[in-house]
Amino acid sequence: MGLQEVCINWMNFKPSQSMASMLRKGAKPIKSVVSQNKAEGKEVGNKQRGGTSTIIKDSLASFVKKSGIDHTGLGRWSWYLLEGEPGHFTYVITAYASCGNKDSGKCTYYKQSERYILSQGLRTNPKTMFREDLLALLRKWQKVGRRVVLMMDANEHVEDGIMCRQLKEGDLKMTEAVHQQASGSAPKTFFRGSHAIDGIWVSSDLEILGASYLPFDSSVGDHRPVMLDISLDSLLGKRLNRVVSVKARKLNSKVGRIRQKYVDKLEELFKQHNIYRRLLELEKKASFPTSEEVKETLEQLDQLVVELMLLSERKCRKICAAHYEFSPVVKEWLDRCHAFR
Repeated sequence: MGLQEVCINWMNFKPSQSMASMLRKGAKPIKSVVSQNKAEGKEVGNKQRGGTSTIIKDSLASFVKKSGIDHTGLGRWSWYLLEGEPGHFTYVITAYASCGNKDSGKCTYYKQSERYILSQGLRTNPKTMFREDLLALLRKWQKVGRRVVLMMDANEHVEDGIMCRQLKEGDLKMTEAVHQQASGSAPKTFFRGSHAIDGIWVSSDLEILGASYLPFDSSVGDHRPVMLDISLDSLLGKRLNRVVSVKARKLNSKVGRIRQKYVDKLEELFKQHNIYRRLLELEKKASFPTSEEVKETLEQLDQLVVELMLLSERKCRKICAAHYEFSPVVKEWLDRCHAFR
């Protein structure tokens, strides 16, 4: 999930008060990365115009390899890198393009970017800088064979805008998912706007199964949400690593019954193999410096002791093997049973 124009100054909140903590439901895994204008974060209150958040949840969270934000610190975008099949990488990025002009208010996102440009002595403007920086980043990723899912409030027509035309043309050749799935003119996506300015763009080698604009809903903001259904095989690859449960040790020294059974079995084996008597006989032959014969005999005896310990561990407890693949759902219910117990 990608959120644009979050308008939160995260610098005033604890690390534990993250977007993921707000949206977490039960024990299901969820990760979030947020971006904001860090250069001016200390000078404002809890609200700050602009910013983005990218959220990865449920089973997809286990495929996250890396996360990042806009290199300028302006909070223009945030992203996650996913890897399913080894070497099959996909970037999921959320971006918010600035809108406005020189007459905008001083707290607006446009003016924040303009102040950054002046401080760095750059010869550009917020809109041009955003367009050039984002396109350069996407080209860098695609040049090394990475797939991209871009969720963006472009603040320009998703078909005819300057930046949006460059996304679908030239070397990028990215597809806007809703327009690829539905014909005709798109509805306005900002409640006071006149055309579609929000969309999801994907690389040409990602398979789109469905996409749509959802109705306006005040509970999720003043823009239409954009929904994309994409095949898992194209996103993560077909040969995913098999998740295997950690093999449990049979010896658990905290459980008295298991501990005593292990000790009893080991003592029985030590008596069968005359470990104590052989150690006493070896002590009589020992001298300084130790002879090679004594060293070799002691090494053999030590290996025997290790084997007897492992054998005792195998006999101290019976574990019923589960001959099925690891399942997060099954694990969740087992964890609940253990907690209640």
